[in-house]
Amino acid sequence: RLPDVAAARALLGERAAPLDHLIKRRREQFAAFVANAESDAVLARTEAALCVAYARQALRHGDLGDDFHAYHNEGHILDICGSRIDRLYETIGPAALSLRDWCALMLFGAGHDLRQREAAQPAASIGANERASTEETQRILDACGFLRGRDADLYLAIELMIAGSTFDARPLPG
Repeated sequence: RLPDVAAARALLGERAAPLDHLIKRRREQFAAFVANAESDAVLARTEAALCVAYARQALRHGDLGDDFHAYHNEGHILDICGSRIDRLYETIGPAALSLRDWCALMLFGAGHDLRQREAAQPAASIGANERASTEETQRILDACGFLRGRDADLYLAIELMIAGSTFDARPLPG
């Protein structure tokens, strides 16, 4: 239902205000990293991907959906991409990471919990929700102008970060 940023913006309307505020703040923080047209384009593609992920999460498990999750909703994206990345930014300093690395963190924050209630695959080395979230996040990157060849580092970073967030709270057998 939300194939691109235009569809996401149309769905969100005024509900995009908290996300827009976050994007504006990040744009100001990252301004020193934007040295050329390509770095500006990476940031713009990241902002578009955040918008699509935010809208999908709102529709799926948030204020616009019918399967509300108290934690895995669009507010969770704002929390991770907002205050949690703010704390990292303040703690390690802006120069500790490159613009692409900061963008990778933002993309992870937006995409790592996109999918919930996926069927478990006990023999898999990654959780079913994380696998599906990785795949969906990478499709969002495709839709927002990232290219799997040129931006292979970001696709790999997303895959590793989301896979690394897998956990299983069920008790161990035996």
